[in-house]
Amino acid sequence: MTIQFWIRENGNGAYCAGFLPDGAFDESTCILVPECPSQAHKWDNVAKKWYINLENKKAWIRGPRDQELSRTDKFALFDFYDEFSVEQKAEIVVYRQQLRDVTKKTSVEDMVMPECPGFMK
Repeated sequence: MTIQFWIRENGNGAYCAGFLPDGAFDESTCILVPECPSQAHKWDNVAKKWYINLENKKAWIRGPRDQELSRTDKFALFDFYDEFSVEQKAEIVVYRQQLRDVTKKTSVEDMVMPECPGFMK
């Protein structure tokens, strides 16, 4: 059995409903589609393809970005921060600024999470 991604029709649009085993869908209400590339993608029921726009990507990436900022807050605390070398301190500052800037990008392709320095993992 293979698992296929399906979409349930909903008026003029459609909403992402999940995975369904082969043959276990109702063709009158569901259509089989390629797997959704990311949670930021939306199904275009007219063009019959997944799409992503800047606002969808911003909304989606904000959650993981905020979690990473929270996780790395301790690196910015002066009592913890003082333990690092000058180079590491610079990496902390740059990385956290890159996290804050990720939602300011003007294209979907540029809006990616920055690479976390190894010592901060």
